[in-house]
Amino acid sequence: QGYQNMKLFLLTSTLTHSDSAKLHQTGFSAYFTKPVTSSDIFDALSIACAPSNDNPNFITKGYITSLAKAPTEAPPVSWPKDMRILVAEDNQINWHVLSAMLKSLGLSSEHAINGQDAINRLKSEPASRPFALLLMDCQMNVMDGYQATRCIREGLAGDKYKDMIIIAQTANVM
Repeated sequence: QGYQNMKLFLLTSTLTHSDSAKLHQTGFSAYFTKPVTSSDIFDALSIACAPSNDNPNFITKGYITSLAKAPTEAPPVSWPKDMRILVAEDNQINWHVLSAMLKSLGLSSEHAINGQDAINRLKSEPASRPFALLLMDCQMNVMDGYQATRCIREGLAGDKYKDMIIIAQTANVM
């Protein structure tokens, strides 16, 4: 309930072509086999979030590559002027890499060192400057991303964040 329009992307280390139909039927909007570039993710987000009805049913690396051959088909992207992104990441190197990737896309981000810190940051932010998106590491000390996401969905970070977009990230390939 309330998540019918959510776009689901799958990043995987192994996938066969026959699996893609099953993923599409399950409700995924896109899939990529690792390694994935920040450009691929940016392009997929741009396509999936474009306000047109011309979006493909399923976004893949092949589809994005085909757009590169015909750049006039790629939808223009403009981020909201004051879009704020919170990144919950306990590894400093990963935080710096994510921050640099977002910056290269024209986006700025702020840092939370674990799930509890992310919840505290969301609770303390003024209503006039809310976060639009949360990139959440799944495995962190103090409070992991799974528990923090449950708390946010339960309203412990404030009602305005109960339905915020949370993108899970993990370095665990297993």
